[in-house]
Amino acid sequence: MEKSEARGPNNKETRSTPYTEKDMSIEYEKAHLEASINVLQLQRKCDTALAKAEVTESAAAEML
Repeated sequence: MEKSEARGPNNKETRSTPYTEKDMSIEYEKAHLEASINVLQLQRKCDTALAKAEVTESAAAEML
């Protein structure tokens, strides 16, 4: 199958156009950015949890 040929729904040939290539590129970038945002949010939550744990440990140590 040539680069410009692909199979779409119902196994019919579809032609790649500059628009579909650009759409695919943008969709890839969008997915990559969303994944990066998700990782950043998880890192932020992790850092917050670690900071809270350190404060709790420090407070507990002072009580002893």
